[in-house]
Amino acid sequence: MVNEPKRHHTVPQFYLRRFSIDEKVELIERDDTKRSFPTSISNALVENHFYSLPGVNEAPDTTFEKMLADRVEGPGADGIRRIIDQGRAPTFPRLRSKIAQLVAFQYLRGPSSRHATVEQYKALVENTAKCLTPDMYKSYVRTMMLDDVSDNEAQELYKFAQDDKLYRIEVSSESLLH
Repeated sequence: MVNEPKRHHTVPQFYLRRFSIDEKVELIERDDTKRSFPTSISNALVENHFYSLPGVNEAPDTTFEKMLADRVEGPGADGIRRIIDQGRAPTFPRLRSKIAQLVAFQYLRGPSSRHATVEQYKALVENTAKCLTPDMYKSYVRTMMLDDVSDNEAQELYKFAQDDKLYRIEVSSESLLH
């Protein structure tokens, strides 16, 4: 796969460029807002394969990153350019739509949003497991795993799910949730 994007920016480079001086931006430390450091636009807010999904033969699938570039960032950059650089009024629905889509995706696409989504998912799974009855566990195993469990096994599953000190919920690939 030639020219597959590996370095994924969580804030588009065209947007960072508008806040840059000599192609550099000043980034503020997330955990210590009194600390900042300058960096190039190409190195700012970038993570390797942030939007990639597991692909065939272990090669990352970068379809989502390409979709962001082609269908969100490109049109969003065009909309911002038309308003700021060309002085157009944002009254046309298509122009407003381009910018609204960019803003919506930007709000949802970064590391903090991903972390919040994963934590919500984990809490949902844990709370759901605690709400199920032994009969519900039997039904789930029968339906999803095509296997039967005894009443005793269902009761064990139920007791296990009630005590969250006995297990930890992990998300195997956070990118699958994004």
